[in-house]
Amino acid sequence: MSETPAPPISGATSTGTAALDPQRQVRAKAYARLRRLLSLVDLAIGAAFAIVVLAAGLHLRLRDALAPALGGWMPLANWSPLLVGATAWCFALVLGLLSFPLSLYSGFVLPHRFQLSRQSLGGWLLDAVKGSALNLVILTILVELLYLLLAVQPLTWWLWLAGVLLLLNVVLANLAPIVILPLFFKQTPLAEGELKDRLLRMAERAHTRVRGVFVMQMSRKTSEG
Repeated sequence: MSETPAPPISGATSTGTAALDPQRQVRAKAYARLRRLLSLVDLAIGAAFAIVVLAAGLHLRLRDALAPALGGWMPLANWSPLLVGATAWCFALVLGLLSFPLSLYSGFVLPHRFQLSRQSLGGWLLDAVKGSALNLVILTILVELLYLLLAVQPLTWWLWLAGVLLLLNVVLANLAPIVILPLFFKQTPLAEGELKDRLLRMAERAHTRVRGVFVMQMSRKTSEG
């Protein structure tokens, strides 16, 4: 379903000042409202999935089904890395398949409906695969860590987990600009000039070390701003 392209966000008034376009504001509020609704639906799907799995004992059945093949290797008592990882992957795959229609609508169909995306379906699917793979790696690390701590620190596992999660957030925040974001957006070094010098001086005043200043070409995929 196509829609009439939205008018510019702002324009000049007779006094020379910029004014927001009321029609564009209405469309922006409608888009934000739909995104919030879809986020709530996504949370509801995840919660319902977890309730069904726990109430029906599906996690125990899956564990018992996988145990003969994967439960033999136990580096520590009560911790079988292969069994834990395979169980987590199975449930992540099922939940991903259940959520895929909603992800497709919220991530591809809706932005195109509001003329906020320039990405093709193939490009979106490729980004979705890369994002899912990245999430799966992080999920595996967290789940394995949780069960390892349960095995070695059964009383204070939650305290150790909180500390590790804090450290992991710091590591991911530092890795995101140089490892994660380039997987989805092309980055090029900012040309020498006044803007680059100003940014480097700002980083220096903030006592922040930077490896360089880069331009992330988001406009190839989205017109949001």
